[in-house]
Amino acid sequence: MNLYTLDVVAAPVTDGNFDALYRVLDLVPGSSLTENPVAPSVTFDVVASDRNEAHIMAVGVASRCGFTVVSVSATLEGRFDGGNVAGLSDVELWARNAPAPAA
Repeated sequence: MNLYTLDVVAAPVTDGNFDALYRVLDLVPGSSLTENPVAPSVTFDVVASDRNEAHIMAVGVASRCGFTVVSVSATLEGRFDGGNVAGLSDVELWARNAPAPAA
C-alpha cells in the first residue's frame, strides 16, 4: 500500500456556502480546507494500492459530501506498511462505513 496526499479542487462556490466542503473536515480526520471561492480545495491523506484507487477515494468523498470535483492531484508520499495515518487508512473500509450523501 502507498500513502498519498490528495488535493481535491471543487467547483467554484458562487453563493458563499462552503457547507459541502466543511463536511469533509468532519468526515476525514486531518483534512484541511482552502476557502477560495474561485477554486476551493480540500487536502487529506489516504492509503491506497495505487493512484487510481486514491482518485476513486477523492471522488467518493466529494460525492458523499455533496460537491463537484474539478481536479484531483495525488502526491505519492511513500510506502505505507501499517500504523496510523491522520487521514483515512483504508479505501475499502471507508467505502463500507461512509455516511449517506447529504440531502
